[in-house]
Amino acid sequence: MKMPLKKKLSIDFWQSNYDRLDTFIESLEMVAPNTVINKGYIVNYLVESVIGIDDTVREELYAFCYEQMRAYYAEAEKSQGFEKADQNSKAQQYEKLVDLFNNFRSYQNPPKQKQPMKRIDLMEGYVVFPADWIIIETVKPSQCQNVYVIEIRDRKNQYHAPHFLVLGHVPCDELDHYYLEKIYQMCSEAYPEFAKWMSMQVDPVYGERNENGVRKLLNAEEYDNAPSIGIFQLPEFGDNKVGEYPFGAMLVPNKKEQKK
Repeated sequence: MKMPLKKKLSIDFWQSNYDRLDTFIESLEMVAPNTVINKGYIVNYLVESVIGIDDTVREELYAFCYEQMRAYYAEAEKSQGFEKADQNSKAQQYEKLVDLFNNFRSYQNPPKQKQPMKRIDLMEGYVVFPADWIIIETVKPSQCQNVYVIEIRDRKNQYHAPHFLVLGHVPCDELDHYYLEKIYQMCSEAYPEFAKWMSMQVDPVYGERNENGVRKLLNAEEYDNAPSIGIFQLPEFGDNKVGEYPFGAMLVPNKKEQKK
């Protein structure tokens, strides 16, 4: 068997990664004590397995990691305490893979749209979104500075809920209970089924922590079957770290438009 050509050079490891390599190799030696695996072997294996893959595999991995990242960030939005931290941590790990499989690209142009889109001019820019989304105006477009999207989580694909585009005046994380109730009431008036989904929501119920600090979801089946309503800030064009905009929807402020 012909051995691959080798090139010897030094690598400046981050200390944390150097320690991770040591720990990983030690764990392999416990499983396969007769196998000689060193740091160089692991680094070469990672380069070949991650950087050396073809475009089709890269795109498939990117799509999977991107959806997983979004799902964990969405769950973190509805969680608290240690669970929220755990969901965010998993999302950030997937985000690193998204960056890697996307070749660390940062898109400077809006993505090509695959469905009819609509535009509304706002106070300081405009918003672009799929034409079939339902528009909720808590303020007039000429007074709107923030835009939110309401999604209904539907893990079993039972409800076929539309998306709601909400024109507002404060950032999403500053919405108080009164304002949220107003938004949800307007959604119910525009789409009566929304009120039904509101009443069907189920809060997660967790048991005591086990020896690993994990709390089991006691009502998992009921929770998975129920709709869950989430409201999110629509990303601004140029500020999305992932480089993609959900469904092509984005807020384009005047300042960003001038830079294009």
